[in-house]
Amino acid sequence: MKASLGKSIALVASIVLLVSLLLVTALVYLLAGLGVEENARNNNVTVNRLSAWAAMNAVNEINGQKDEINEGLSELFTGGANQSVLVSNYKAVAENEDPVMTVLKAAILIVDSNADLGNFTASTVVSTSSTTATPPVVEPVETTYLVTSIPKNVVFEGVAATARRNLYIALGIWALAMLMLRFFSRSITTPLEKLHEATREIEDGNYNIKLASKNKDETGLLTRNVQSMSTTLLNFERLTNKELSRLARQGKLSLGGEEKTATIFFSDIRGFTGISEKLEAEEVVHFLNDYLDRMVRCVLASGGAIDKFIGDAVFAHWGAVPSPTPPPEDMDADAFNALSACRTALLMRAALACFNAGRSGDNTEPIIKIGMGINTGRVAAGQIGSDERLMFTIIGDAVTLTDRTEAFNKTFGTQILVTENTYKLVEKYFLFEEMPSIIEKPGLNSSNKIRMYALVNVIDKKEYVWLVKTLSSLPNIDIDRAEKYVGPWGPRSLAELRALIEIPKPDLSKIDTANEEIKYRLLNDDNIRREKHANGKKAVKK
Repeated sequence: MKASLGKSIALVASIVLLVSLLLVTALVYLLAGLGVEENARNNNVTVNRLSAWAAMNAVNEINGQKDEINEGLSELFTGGANQSVLVSNYKAVAENEDPVMTVLKAAILIVDSNADLGNFTASTVVSTSSTTATPPVVEPVETTYLVTSIPKNVVFEGVAATARRNLYIALGIWALAMLMLRFFSRSITTPLEKLHEATREIEDGNYNIKLASKNKDETGLLTRNVQSMSTTLLNFERLTNKELSRLARQGKLSLGGEEKTATIFFSDIRGFTGISEKLEAEEVVHFLNDYLDRMVRCVLASGGAIDKFIGDAVFAHWGAVPSPTPPPEDMDADAFNALSACRTALLMRAALACFNAGRSGDNTEPIIKIGMGINTGRVAAGQIGSDERLMFTIIGDAVTLTDRTEAFNKTFGTQILVTENTYKLVEKYFLFEEMPSIIEKPGLNSSNKIRMYALVNVIDKKEYVWLVKTLSSLPNIDIDRAEKYVGPWGPRSLAELRALIEIPKPDLSKIDTANEEIKYRLLNDDNIRREKHANGKKAVKK
């Protein structure tokens, strides 16, 4: 496409133009040649105005000097012993342009048929070697005929010159036409090439393209339509996920669900309701957009998919849709997904610290705290809705548990909590502290026991390098400040982390497990005894 169209236009047009010019040149040459040959064939002469004028002057000279010519001819023919001298003399005299001598050439030929008279042709004079031949007598010329024999190359010299001139003109016109065709073809192909590149970018999922055209023709209209389409697709992509958009383009998303193992992530701003009540609506939107922009970049940096925003909460996952970042060859896909989610949590911790550093802390710019929960499990992933309105999401017990895990950060006084399912996959890369186990209500079935771990810091050197490199590539990140929250200079225990992010240590014994809104409860000896005692009282009342 890029080169073929422009070259085709220029090639075809140049060939047509060149052939036309050559045909015109050949036609001019042919017509000129036919005219000259026809004239020469019919008359065996060509009359030149200058030659005719000179000939008329020569005739007048002859008429005025006929006595002198006759005397010379008489001497030439009766010269006897002086004949050769006379011939020689007349030969010499005949070399000049005296018109009288031109007449004598005929007599010289009669006397000496071997005389070399140059280019003179006497086809009408009877040649004889007899020295007694009767000398011709020059009579006055009343009617003049000028017969000239000219070589063919001389006759056609003008035609050849005209042909050469026409050829040079044709080549010049062709070269100029080629330049014009080049400009014209580029004016067509350049916009089409840009459109072709833009459509390839759109096909690859890059909708953020810039096209501009001042043309008012069809190419300009097409350019503006493609730009409008890319803008619409870009806005659509912002409402979904790049990977989901790619799958939709390929027709790989359909109604229904598919069971997969995924790592789920939830984050939530602490006390957001109270914060939003102190701000105007526009201020809330601006604040959330600024915050979410930083958090989303952390998710995307580790290959995650944003499922949705639930108010101020971020719901993301790894493994439900193909990730743009494939796992290393020596790592299981589920382990890599869990690792990516934990990476995201630490990136968000550092990004939040940089976000708060630029805020005043008053009602208009409050310092915020967040909680994050991570869990790995089986989910149903697919498009939910109808043909008119679809939404890709994941559902299942693993999603519900992740949401509850995030909520337990408030209970445990932590920032990042992961379930045992995730912990087992990434325990060698990060520093964790185990928290009290929880159990789903109702009942005390030990099979429902869920172990929780607080993510404190990274301990693997390669992971630390990746985190620092990624943080450096994100906007609005003060890397010196970020390294106080992640890496060797970060917290080395949960107690240090609490002090760093200003979270008080909770009193777990004061948790109200009788609250019906609590779907999970702590599993410890005191809670077990209280649960048994409450169940006994209910049995007595019955």
